[in-house]
Amino acid sequence: MDDAPILDIRQVGERFPGVRALHDVSFVVARGEIHALVGENGAGKSTLMTILSGVYPDYDGQVVFDGAPLALSSPRDAQRRGIAIIYQELNLIPELTVAENIFLGREPRTATGLLDAERMNRDASALLARLNLAIPPDRPVKWLRVGELQLVEVARALSLDARLLILDEPTSALSQMEIDRLFAVVAGLKADGVTMIYISNKFDEVFRIADRVTVLRDGECVGSLPIAETDAATLIRMMVGRSLSDLYPKEDAEVGDEALRVEHLHLLPDERHGGRDLQDISFTLRRGEIVGVDGLPTPDGGIRSVLDGRINVTHVYPTGGVQAIDTAVGILEKGEVPPKEIILKSEEVTKDNAQQILDQFTGGAAATPSS
Repeated sequence: MDDAPILDIRQVGERFPGVRALHDVSFVVARGEIHALVGENGAGKSTLMTILSGVYPDYDGQVVFDGAPLALSSPRDAQRRGIAIIYQELNLIPELTVAENIFLGREPRTATGLLDAERMNRDASALLARLNLAIPPDRPVKWLRVGELQLVEVARALSLDARLLILDEPTSALSQMEIDRLFAVVAGLKADGVTMIYISNKFDEVFRIADRVTVLRDGECVGSLPIAETDAATLIRMMVGRSLSDLYPKEDAEVGDEALRVEHLHLLPDERHGGRDLQDISFTLRRGEIVGVDGLPTPDGGIRSVLDGRINVTHVYPTGGVQAIDTAVGILEKGEVPPKEIILKSEEVTKDNAQQILDQFTGGAAATPSS
């Protein structure tokens, strides 16, 4: 491995109106390593990655990539330099085929300027084979599973000859089998010399695949450590500024009367959007109580379908999202102020981030799905 880092971030800062997103961030990424980037929500991870991917061309400080100052004007410019990013929200067009998505905007042409579909499918097949993904290149991506969609994104990055691949929370919607498959691909890319920045707060994954980890907190770099020289307690302390023992204080709470009841709920697929049906769903929620709702994510959002305006609160039957909120039921996304007493929050919850999520709210009852 070359001693010179492939990426050298030097005192990088970024401000938005009323917000200091990054301040004096400095760290290096070694050539060919998997470098994990962790930090609480709002720590500056996404802002830094959008700088590296060319979305924010104006910032303080300097970024040196492969020995030369990096000055990007657009995401396409970053791709030409060999930098690719795979966002948590996948950026694929459902109606297009696998090959068309991989080469979107860079479709091969014949000598007469026509689309060379045969070559595009052939090149896509070679990329898919490299990832051990046995799917036809002419299959529409709307028919693929989530794990396969993720690998199509990786194939697109490889088609750009990316030397630096940024993975932003890539496992948030994957099953364990799909995670194992993705990590096998990541290991193969590392063996091929691809450098990766892996953004995640799932410590089991960070310790499984990363060589080094950098921690951001409140827009600043707290430190970088070899993964073999740290542990989860140290990373949590660096992320939140307090020890692991302080994260989950035991607090007594009075559980009151029943506030919500769902009995034998059945939901047929939405004819407009497709999806799966729900069968015989029942649960209750009391005032002051926290109820966790878990399950594998589905493209149509099965858990959200249960909670999104199709439940009974004190004998009121909302028929949609607006009516649900009016009757004290709502799905609350990150950063929103709870409008009513009952909070239905759609976000992945782990032992590492549960307290952080709950700290955003006071009082009320919370039903917390994991997808």
